[in-house]
Amino acid sequence: MTPVGKILVFVNLIFSLFVGAMGLMVFTADTNKNAEIVKVQREREVLKASNTTYQEENKTLQESGSSSVKEKEVEIAKLKAEVEDFKRVKDDLDKKYNEASKKLNEKDIVLQTAVAESSRRQEQNAQ
Repeated sequence: MTPVGKILVFVNLIFSLFVGAMGLMVFTADTNKNAEIVKVQREREVLKASNTTYQEENKTLQESGSSSVKEKEVEIAKLKAEVEDFKRVKDDLDKKYNEASKKLNEKDIVLQTAVAESSRRQEQNAQ
């Protein structure tokens, strides 16, 4: 074999080792890529499940919150109506109190007048 043939055999050996190493690197990269894809898909499924759970929880909280708000608004309306009723009753009682107070003052004046008249007559009779 000639020296050029021997050199070509070594060059061919080096290129074949290089191609084999490249094949191993591609295989390793593909295996790692597939493992990462599976890992990311699992994380994606977990995140999807978590997202749907949070959406359902949010929906139930909004429904309970809106029903709670409606209940509170109804309760507020009832309490306002009761306050108005109490105000009317208070106003009626104030009017009755003022009328009774006026009548009492009138009767007190009449009584004082009668007592004064009685005292004056007794003094006249005593003289």
